[in-house]
Amino acid sequence: MKKIILVFSFTLLFVPIYSQTNIVNHGDFEYGNNVSCDPMENTTGSCPNKCDNCITGFPCNLQKCIENYFDNYEGWFAPKRKLPFPFCNAVGSPDIWCEYFINSYPAARSGIRYGHIWSDNDNAEYLVNELTEPVKNDNYFVEFYLKTLTFNSVNVYSAGIRFYENHPKQCGSDGTLGNNNEWGEPHLKIKDGTLLTGNEWKHAYGYFSTSGKNYKYLSFGRFNEFPFGYRILVDDIRVIKLGPNFCPPYWKFQNTEFNTNMLFQAADYITIGENHDNTTVV
Repeated sequence: MKKIILVFSFTLLFVPIYSQTNIVNHGDFEYGNNVSCDPMENTTGSCPNKCDNCITGFPCNLQKCIENYFDNYEGWFAPKRKLPFPFCNAVGSPDIWCEYFINSYPAARSGIRYGHIWSDNDNAEYLVNELTEPVKNDNYFVEFYLKTLTFNSVNVYSAGIRFYENHPKQCGSDGTLGNNNEWGEPHLKIKDGTLLTGNEWKHAYGYFSTSGKNYKYLSFGRFNEFPFGYRILVDDIRVIKLGPNFCPPYWKFQNTEFNTNMLFQAADYITIGENHDNTTVV
């Protein structure tokens, strides 16, 4: 299995890939029954000790409140609780926000919704998606877009995407290593120190190869401890299965204009406009 560090880029890929199938279930976060756009805190009360607006009996069952919240969003979940109460409190409480719900919520990249996590040493939140088909024995293109709150800027560390064979679990929202089996390096990691602002969505993308695994879930979050916390907004997460031409040593093209929807990647280089046959693997 190859781990690849994601880099941010604003350059155009050689060819579009948007006609290919995204196996992330509602990776744009747009499908939901929560028409009021209430964030998690408005549904459960102040985390982690209250759930004023979630009637689940006494004492308050915050874990159930979190599960009820994500029942409104097809494909999206929080981690499962690793051990029952009182051994584990409720898991971290990520949520799905709507643009401009309050002044500090910036515009979505597409539609009106995006995912949100808060993470520091005392609180670790993860958004979990059940993929529409497993990631297994093939090569994949992965991309997503990141931002932080309006008027803010943060340098992100240890953040990215991790794949799981089973629904990932968490022991409480505590961000310490011993309580949280989400920890470990993400399979696709954002370059440490990358600056996020609330003014623009930054594009992260990379490639992922797997063999002998059957990953059914994707999780987005921060996967190691760091001494200060911040909010990360994420939108338009896509995982695309690539064809058999995933990675030859290099490609050579005669043309500089393309009318194909294939994605071309080379292990060494791609040459364009030097009298070579178009779309021929060398």
